[in-house]
Amino acid sequence: GADGSALPQEPRTVTNFNPGLLLTIRETKYLSQLDSRYQIPQKAQNVFLQADKYYKFVADIKDMLVEYHGALGALTAAERSLLTQHVENLKGVLKPGFDTLNWNSLGIADFIQTCRNGIGDFQSIATQVQKTSAYVEGVVHSISTAVLVVPPTSEDGEVLDNQEFQEEVEKTRSDAVEKLVSQYQSIPKYLQKVESVIDLPGANIPALMAEYNKHWERLIYEAIIAMVVGGMTDFKRLLSGEELRPDVYEAAPAYTPGNPLFRVSAMFTDPELMLSPGVVDVQKMLHKFVVNIAESAKSFIRWLDGTCEEAGPVRIDDENSYVFHFYHDIASDSQVVKLVMELSKIINRSGDNLRRYLYQWNAYEKLWKLNKSAVLEKFLLTQPSCVQYDQKLF
Repeated sequence: GADGSALPQEPRTVTNFNPGLLLTIRETKYLSQLDSRYQIPQKAQNVFLQADKYYKFVADIKDMLVEYHGALGALTAAERSLLTQHVENLKGVLKPGFDTLNWNSLGIADFIQTCRNGIGDFQSIATQVQKTSAYVEGVVHSISTAVLVVPPTSEDGEVLDNQEFQEEVEKTRSDAVEKLVSQYQSIPKYLQKVESVIDLPGANIPALMAEYNKHWERLIYEAIIAMVVGGMTDFKRLLSGEELRPDVYEAAPAYTPGNPLFRVSAMFTDPELMLSPGVVDVQKMLHKFVVNIAESAKSFIRWLDGTCEEAGPVRIDDENSYVFHFYHDIASDSQVVKLVMELSKIINRSGDNLRRYLYQWNAYEKLWKLNKSAVLEKFLLTQPSCVQYDQKLF
Protein backbone atom coordinates (compact mmCIF):
# COMPACT_ATOMS: atom_id res chain seq x y z
CA GLY A 1 0.00 0.00 0.00
CA ALA A 2 1.00 3.63 -0.47
CA ASP A 3 1.83 4.46 3.14
CA GLY A 4 4.83 6.70 2.51
CA SER A 5 7.30 4.23 4.02
CA ALA A 6 10.15 2.56 2.20
CA LEU A 7 9.33 -0.47 0.12
CA PRO A 8 10.55 -3.95 0.97
CA GLN A 9 14.01 -4.55 -0.43
CA GLU A 10 14.01 -4.81 -4.21
CA PRO A 11 15.10 -8.31 -5.33
CA ARG A 12 18.78 -8.04 -6.10
CA THR A 13 19.97 -8.30 -9.67
CA VAL A 14 23.54 -9.62 -9.87
CA THR A 15 26.10 -10.48 -12.56
CA ASN A 16 26.23 -14.13 -13.57
CA PHE A 17 29.87 -14.24 -14.62
CA ASN A 18 30.57 -17.96 -14.48
CA PRO A 19 33.04 -18.90 -11.70
CA GLY A 20 34.36 -21.51 -14.13
CA LEU A 21 35.69 -18.71 -16.33
CA LEU A 22 37.59 -17.24 -13.39
CA LEU A 23 39.08 -20.66 -12.72
CA THR A 24 40.02 -21.05 -16.39
CA ILE A 25 41.73 -17.65 -16.41
CA ARG A 26 43.73 -18.42 -13.25
CA GLU A 27 44.81 -21.90 -14.40
CA THR A 28 45.78 -20.62 -17.85
CA LYS A 29 47.81 -17.84 -16.26
CA TYR A 30 49.75 -20.18 -14.01
CA LEU A 31 50.21 -22.94 -16.63
CA SER A 32 51.58 -20.44 -19.10
CA GLN A 33 54.29 -19.57 -16.55
CA LEU A 34 55.41 -23.24 -16.35
CA ASP A 35 57.26 -25.42 -18.80
CA SER A 36 56.04 -25.20 -22.36
CA ARG A 37 55.39 -28.94 -22.38
CA TYR A 38 51.94 -28.17 -21.04
CA GLN A 39 49.53 -27.70 -23.92
CA ILE A 40 46.92 -25.06 -23.14
CA PRO A 41 43.67 -25.40 -25.12
CA GLN A 42 43.05 -22.60 -27.60
CA LYS A 43 39.68 -21.73 -26.06
CA ALA A 44 41.31 -21.35 -22.66
CA GLN A 45 43.97 -19.10 -24.17
CA ASN A 46 41.25 -16.97 -25.82
CA VAL A 47 39.48 -16.58 -22.50
CA PHE A 48 42.75 -15.68 -20.78
CA LEU A 49 43.60 -13.05 -23.38
CA GLN A 50 40.25 -11.34 -22.74
CA ALA A 51 40.54 -11.51 -18.95
CA ASP A 52 41.05 -7.76 -18.46
CA LYS A 53 38.00 -7.03 -20.60
CA TYR A 54 35.88 -9.51 -18.63
CA TYR A 55 37.02 -8.09 -15.30
CA LYS A 56 36.17 -4.57 -16.45
CA PHE A 57 32.75 -5.64 -17.71
CA VAL A 58 31.97 -7.38 -14.41
CA ALA A 59 33.10 -4.34 -12.37
CA ASP A 60 31.16 -1.91 -14.57
CA ILE A 61 27.98 -4.01 -14.45
CA LYS A 62 28.23 -4.31 -10.67
CA ASP A 63 28.63 -0.53 -10.37
CA MET A 64 25.70 0.00 -12.72
CA LEU A 65 23.52 -2.36 -10.67
CA VAL A 66 24.42 -0.47 -7.49
CA GLU A 67 23.07 2.67 -9.16
CA TYR A 68 19.99 0.76 -10.33
CA HIS A 69 19.12 -0.60 -6.89
CA GLY A 70 19.93 2.75 -5.30
CA ALA A 71 17.45 4.50 -7.60
CA LEU A 72 14.66 2.01 -6.88
CA GLY A 73 15.47 1.62 -3.19
CA ALA A 74 15.13 5.36 -2.55
CA LEU A 75 11.45 5.31 -3.52
CA THR A 76 8.65 5.18 -0.99
CA ALA A 77 5.67 2.95 -1.65
CA ALA A 78 3.64 5.94 -2.87
CA GLU A 79 6.41 7.07 -5.21
CA ARG A 80 6.92 3.54 -6.53
CA SER A 81 3.22 3.26 -7.28
CA LEU A 82 3.25 6.64 -9.03
CA LEU A 83 6.30 5.71 -11.13
CA THR A 84 5.14 2.19 -11.99
CA GLN A 85 5.45 2.66 -15.74
CA HIS A 86 8.82 4.38 -15.42
CA VAL A 87 10.11 1.48 -13.32
CA GLU A 88 8.90 -1.01 -15.90
CA ASN A 89 10.58 0.99 -18.65
CA LEU A 90 13.83 0.99 -16.69
CA LYS A 91 13.61 -2.76 -16.22
CA GLY A 92 13.12 -3.00 -19.97
CA VAL A 93 16.46 -1.24 -20.48
CA LEU A 94 18.14 -3.98 -18.44
CA LYS A 95 16.29 -6.78 -20.22
CA PRO A 96 18.98 -7.51 -22.87
CA GLY A 97 21.31 -8.43 -20.05
CA PHE A 98 18.91 -11.18 -19.00
CA ASP A 99 18.08 -12.85 -22.29
CA THR A 100 20.14 -11.50 -25.22
CA LEU A 101 23.71 -10.70 -24.28
CA ASN A 102 26.41 -13.13 -23.19
CA TRP A 103 30.07 -12.71 -22.33
CA ASN A 104 31.05 -13.12 -25.98
CA SER A 105 28.72 -10.37 -27.18
CA LEU A 106 30.24 -7.28 -28.72
CA GLY A 107 27.64 -4.87 -27.34
CA ILE A 108 28.30 -5.24 -23.61
CA ALA A 109 29.98 -1.83 -23.23
CA ASP A 110 27.13 -0.14 -25.12
CA PHE A 111 24.61 -2.05 -22.98
CA ILE A 112 26.22 -0.81 -19.78
CA GLN A 113 26.20 2.78 -21.03
CA THR A 114 22.57 2.50 -22.15
CA CYS A 115 21.62 1.20 -18.72
CA ARG A 116 23.44 4.06 -17.01
CA ASN A 117 21.69 6.57 -19.24
CA GLY A 118 18.32 4.98 -18.43
CA ILE A 119 19.08 5.02 -14.71
CA GLY A 120 20.11 8.69 -14.96
CA ASP A 121 16.88 9.61 -16.74
CA PHE A 122 14.86 7.69 -14.16
CA GLN A 123 16.69 9.34 -11.26
CA SER A 124 16.07 12.76 -12.77
CA ILE A 125 12.31 12.14 -12.73
CA ALA A 126 12.40 10.41 -9.34
CA THR A 127 14.37 13.27 -7.80
CA GLN A 128 11.75 15.81 -8.83
CA VAL A 129 8.99 13.61 -7.38
CA GLN A 130 11.01 13.16 -4.17
CA LYS A 131 11.48 16.92 -3.81
CA THR A 132 7.71 17.31 -3.94
CA SER A 133 7.31 14.48 -1.44
CA ALA A 134 9.79 16.16 0.90
CA TYR A 135 7.92 19.47 0.71
CA VAL A 136 4.50 17.91 1.33
CA GLU A 137 5.92 15.75 4.13
CA GLY A 138 7.21 18.96 5.72
CA VAL A 139 3.73 20.49 5.63
CA VAL A 140 2.20 17.32 7.03
CA HIS A 141 4.76 17.34 9.84
CA SER A 142 4.05 21.00 10.61
CA ILE A 143 0.33 20.26 10.89
CA SER A 144 0.75 17.15 13.04
CA THR A 145 3.15 18.86 15.49
CA ALA A 146 1.42 22.25 15.59
CA VAL A 147 1.06 24.03 18.93
CA LEU A 148 -2.48 25.38 19.17
CA VAL A 149 -2.58 26.11 22.90
CA VAL A 150 0.01 28.41 24.51
CA PRO A 151 -0.48 29.71 28.07
CA PRO A 152 -0.37 33.53 27.87
CA THR A 153 1.55 35.58 30.40
CA SER A 154 1.43 39.32 31.12
CA GLU A 155 4.48 41.55 30.75
CA ASP A 156 4.30 42.66 34.39
CA GLY A 157 3.82 39.14 35.73
CA GLU A 158 0.29 39.83 36.91
CA VAL A 159 -2.41 37.21 36.44
CA LEU A 160 -4.54 38.02 33.40
CA ASP A 161 -8.25 38.64 33.71
CA ASN A 162 -10.50 36.16 31.93
CA GLN A 163 -11.10 38.42 28.93
CA GLU A 164 -7.38 38.91 28.30
CA PHE A 165 -6.77 35.18 28.74
CA GLN A 166 -9.56 34.31 26.33
CA GLU A 167 -8.34 36.74 23.67
CA GLU A 168 -4.69 35.67 23.90
CA VAL A 169 -5.37 31.93 23.79
CA GLU A 170 -7.76 32.25 20.86
CA LYS A 171 -5.39 34.55 18.95
CA THR A 172 -2.56 32.04 19.35
CA ARG A 173 -4.74 29.23 18.05
CA SER A 174 -6.18 31.17 15.11
CA ASP A 175 -2.75 32.50 14.06
CA ALA A 176 -1.27 29.00 14.14
CA VAL A 177 -4.15 27.57 12.10
CA GLU A 178 -3.98 30.41 9.57
CA LYS A 179 -0.28 29.73 8.99
CA LEU A 180 -0.88 25.98 8.60
CA VAL A 181 -3.76 26.51 6.17
CA SER A 182 -1.51 28.72 4.05
CA GLN A 183 1.01 25.88 3.84
CA TYR A 184 -1.75 23.35 3.16
CA GLN A 185 -3.09 25.44 0.28
CA SER A 186 0.37 25.53 -1.32
CA ILE A 187 0.46 21.73 -1.73
CA PRO A 188 -1.66 21.47 -4.93
CA LYS A 189 0.78 23.46 -7.07
CA TYR A 190 3.56 21.03 -6.13
CA LEU A 191 1.44 17.98 -6.87
CA GLN A 192 0.40 19.46 -10.21
CA LYS A 193 4.07 19.82 -11.16
CA VAL A 194 4.53 16.11 -10.49
CA GLU A 195 1.83 15.32 -13.03
CA SER A 196 3.77 17.10 -15.77
CA VAL A 197 7.06 15.48 -14.71
CA ILE A 198 5.81 11.89 -14.87
CA ASP A 199 3.86 12.29 -18.12
CA LEU A 200 4.63 9.29 -20.29
CA PRO A 201 3.01 7.94 -23.48
CA GLY A 202 0.85 4.94 -22.71
CA ALA A 203 0.74 5.55 -18.95
CA ASN A 204 -2.60 6.12 -17.21
CA ILE A 205 -1.45 9.36 -15.57
CA PRO A 206 -4.90 10.43 -14.21
CA ALA A 207 -5.30 7.12 -12.36
CA LEU A 208 -1.73 7.25 -11.01
CA MET A 209 -2.16 10.86 -9.82
CA ALA A 210 -5.54 10.04 -8.25
CA GLU A 211 -3.92 7.37 -6.10
CA TYR A 212 -1.00 9.67 -5.28
CA ASN A 213 -3.32 12.53 -4.27
CA LYS A 214 -5.38 10.20 -2.08
CA HIS A 215 -2.19 9.06 -0.38
CA TRP A 216 -1.36 12.62 0.63
CA GLU A 217 -4.93 13.49 1.63
CA ARG A 218 -4.94 10.47 3.92
CA LEU A 219 -1.70 11.62 5.56
CA ILE A 220 -3.04 15.17 5.90
CA TYR A 221 -6.18 13.79 7.56
CA GLU A 222 -4.03 11.88 10.06
CA ALA A 223 -1.93 15.00 10.65
CA ILE A 224 -5.02 17.10 11.42
CA ILE A 225 -6.16 14.45 13.91
CA ALA A 226 -2.72 14.65 15.54
CA MET A 227 -2.97 18.46 15.61
CA VAL A 228 -6.38 18.44 17.30
CA VAL A 229 -5.42 15.67 19.72
CA GLY A 230 -2.21 17.53 20.56
CA GLY A 231 -4.09 20.78 21.14
CA MET A 232 -6.67 19.15 23.40
CA THR A 233 -3.98 17.25 25.29
CA ASP A 234 -2.04 20.49 25.86
CA PHE A 235 -5.21 22.22 27.07
CA LYS A 236 -6.00 19.32 29.38
CA ARG A 237 -2.51 19.46 30.90
CA LEU A 238 -2.77 23.24 31.18
CA LEU A 239 -6.03 23.03 33.16
CA SER A 240 -4.60 20.23 35.31
CA GLY A 241 -1.34 22.05 36.05
CA GLU A 242 0.71 19.24 34.47
CA GLU A 243 3.96 19.40 32.52
CA LEU A 244 3.54 20.47 28.91
CA ARG A 245 5.41 19.19 25.85
CA PRO A 246 8.69 20.97 25.00
CA ASP A 247 7.26 22.77 21.95
CA VAL A 248 4.77 24.59 24.19
CA TYR A 249 7.51 25.75 26.56
CA GLU A 250 9.43 27.13 23.57
CA ALA A 251 6.39 29.28 22.76
CA ALA A 252 5.83 30.26 26.43
CA PRO A 253 9.18 30.10 28.25
CA ALA A 254 7.88 32.13 31.21
CA TYR A 255 5.10 29.66 32.02
CA THR A 256 5.43 27.37 35.04
CA PRO A 257 3.04 24.41 35.45
CA GLY A 258 0.43 25.12 38.10
CA ASN A 259 0.55 28.90 37.73
CA PRO A 260 -2.88 30.62 37.69
CA LEU A 261 -4.20 30.95 34.15
CA PHE A 262 -6.60 33.82 34.69
CA ARG A 263 -8.23 35.78 37.49
CA VAL A 264 -11.69 35.19 38.95
CA SER A 265 -12.74 37.79 41.52
CA ALA A 266 -15.06 37.34 44.49
CA MET A 267 -17.08 40.46 45.25
CA PHE A 268 -19.81 41.52 47.62
CA THR A 269 -23.08 42.54 45.97
CA ASP A 270 -25.51 43.24 48.80
CA PRO A 271 -26.72 40.94 50.14
CA GLU A 272 -24.70 38.15 48.43
CA LEU A 273 -21.15 37.23 47.55
CA MET A 274 -20.63 36.68 43.83
CA LEU A 275 -17.85 35.60 41.44
CA SER A 276 -16.85 37.66 38.44
CA PRO A 277 -16.94 36.10 35.94
CA GLY A 278 -19.53 33.64 37.21
CA VAL A 279 -18.99 29.92 37.33
CA VAL A 280 -21.22 29.31 34.33
CA ASP A 281 -19.39 31.96 32.31
CA VAL A 282 -16.01 30.43 33.16
CA GLN A 283 -17.20 26.97 32.15
CA LYS A 284 -18.67 28.29 28.90
CA MET A 285 -15.37 30.00 28.08
CA LEU A 286 -13.34 26.84 28.71
CA HIS A 287 -15.78 24.66 26.77
CA LYS A 288 -15.54 27.16 23.90
CA PHE A 289 -11.77 26.67 23.81
CA VAL A 290 -12.29 22.91 23.43
CA VAL A 291 -14.77 23.46 20.60
CA ASN A 292 -12.41 25.92 18.87
CA ILE A 293 -9.54 23.43 18.96
CA ALA A 294 -11.72 20.79 17.30
CA GLU A 295 -13.13 23.28 14.80
CA SER A 296 -9.60 24.16 13.69
CA ALA A 297 -10.18 21.26 11.26
CA LYS A 298 -12.88 23.31 9.52
CA SER A 299 -10.20 25.56 8.05
CA PHE A 300 -8.78 22.68 5.99
CA ILE A 301 -10.98 22.23 2.91
CA ARG A 302 -11.17 18.73 1.43
CA TRP A 303 -10.04 17.98 -2.12
CA LEU A 304 -12.28 16.75 -4.89
CA ASP A 305 -12.08 12.98 -5.20
CA GLY A 306 -8.81 11.87 -6.77
CA THR A 307 -7.54 15.43 -7.26
CA CYS A 308 -5.74 18.08 -5.23
CA GLU A 309 -8.33 20.74 -6.07
CA GLU A 310 -10.29 22.17 -3.15
CA ALA A 311 -13.97 21.29 -3.14
CA GLY A 312 -16.07 24.43 -3.45
CA PRO A 313 -19.12 25.07 -1.28
CA VAL A 314 -22.27 23.16 -2.21
CA ARG A 315 -25.45 25.21 -2.09
CA ILE A 316 -28.17 23.58 0.01
CA ASP A 317 -30.79 26.28 -0.42
CA ASP A 318 -30.99 30.00 -1.11
CA GLU A 319 -29.42 30.89 2.23
CA ASN A 320 -27.22 27.94 3.17
CA SER A 321 -24.31 26.07 1.64
CA TYR A 322 -22.10 23.21 2.80
CA VAL A 323 -18.30 23.21 2.77
CA PHE A 324 -16.46 19.89 2.66
CA HIS A 325 -13.81 20.06 5.36
CA PHE A 326 -12.16 17.61 7.75
CA TYR A 327 -14.11 18.59 10.86
CA HIS A 328 -16.87 15.97 10.89
CA ASP A 329 -14.40 13.12 10.39
CA ILE A 330 -12.10 14.53 13.07
CA ALA A 331 -14.92 15.15 15.56
CA SER A 332 -15.95 11.49 15.48
CA ASP A 333 -12.41 10.16 15.96
CA SER A 334 -12.19 8.02 19.10
CA GLN A 335 -9.15 9.90 20.46
CA VAL A 336 -10.88 13.26 20.05
CA VAL A 337 -14.14 12.03 21.59
CA LYS A 338 -12.24 10.65 24.60
CA LEU A 339 -10.36 13.91 25.14
CA VAL A 340 -13.55 15.99 24.87
CA MET A 341 -15.14 13.86 27.62
CA GLU A 342 -12.04 14.15 29.83
CA LEU A 343 -11.89 17.91 29.34
CA SER A 344 -15.59 18.25 30.18
CA LYS A 345 -14.97 16.50 33.49
CA ILE A 346 -12.01 18.77 34.27
CA ILE A 347 -13.99 21.89 33.39
CA ASN A 348 -16.94 20.79 35.52
CA ARG A 349 -14.55 20.05 38.37
CA SER A 350 -13.07 23.54 38.01
CA GLY A 351 -16.57 24.98 38.35
CA ASP A 352 -17.15 22.92 41.49
CA ASN A 353 -13.87 24.24 42.94
CA LEU A 354 -14.97 27.82 42.31
CA ARG A 355 -18.31 27.22 44.03
CA ARG A 356 -16.57 25.52 46.93
CA TYR A 357 -14.28 28.52 47.36
CA LEU A 358 -17.24 30.90 47.37
CA TYR A 359 -19.20 28.78 49.87
CA GLN A 360 -16.31 29.00 52.34
CA TRP A 361 -17.23 32.63 52.88
CA ASN A 362 -20.70 31.71 54.12
CA ALA A 363 -19.19 31.10 57.55
CA TYR A 364 -18.69 34.87 57.80
CA GLU A 365 -22.03 35.98 56.37
CA LYS A 366 -23.13 37.43 59.70
CA LEU A 367 -20.66 40.21 59.00
CA TRP A 368 -22.79 41.45 56.13
CA LYS A 369 -26.20 39.89 56.65
CA LEU A 370 -28.27 41.65 59.37
CA ASN A 371 -30.60 39.83 61.79
CA LYS A 372 -33.95 41.31 60.69
CA SER A 373 -35.86 40.31 63.85
CA ALA A 374 -33.30 41.91 66.17
CA VAL A 375 -33.22 45.11 64.16
CA LEU A 376 -37.03 45.31 64.12
CA GLU A 377 -37.33 44.76 67.90
CA LYS A 378 -34.74 47.45 68.53
CA PHE A 379 -36.65 49.84 66.27
CA LEU A 380 -39.96 49.13 68.06
CA LEU A 381 -38.42 49.96 71.41
CA THR A 382 -38.05 53.55 70.19
CA GLN A 383 -41.86 53.77 69.83
CA PRO A 384 -41.58 55.21 66.31
CA SER A 385 -44.20 57.43 64.75
CA CYS A 386 -45.92 56.74 61.44
CA VAL A 387 -43.55 59.13 59.73
CA GLN A 388 -40.56 57.20 61.15
CA TYR A 389 -42.12 53.93 59.94
CA ASP A 390 -42.38 55.38 56.44
CA GLN A 391 -38.79 56.60 56.54
CA LYS A 392 -37.49 53.26 57.79
CA LEU A 393 -39.38 51.11 55.34
CA PHE A 394 -39.22 53.25 52.23
